Amino acid sequence: MTDSIDRLARTIAEMYRQNRPRPSTAPRIGKVVSTSPLKVQWGDRVLLEEDRLVVPRMLRDGLEVTVEGSTYTILSPITAGDEVLIAPDEDLKTWYILGIL
Repeated sequence: MTDSIDRLARTIAEMYRQNRPRPSTAPRIGKVVSTSPLKVQWGDRVLLEEDRLVVPRMLRDGLEVTVEGSTYTILSPITAGDEVLIAPDEDLKTWYILGIL
């Protein structure tokens, strides 16, 4: 009898795992806490560290353009205190920085 109950429990748990709703991958707003190493705070409890973040090079390094000998800063690099637009993958393990607000 116990075997049957255990099998039923495992089957129900597996069915739940397969059918549970996926976490939202909607963009969120985070705040850069540190740039070396890069850390982004999301909400009150989540601190995303550099190993979990994917950052476009132009957001990390900034973007400068030189025209006729003059250099213009088009985009400054991310700095502590910046608000950034972030979006997670479906497993909430990798987060992408989409832009600086």
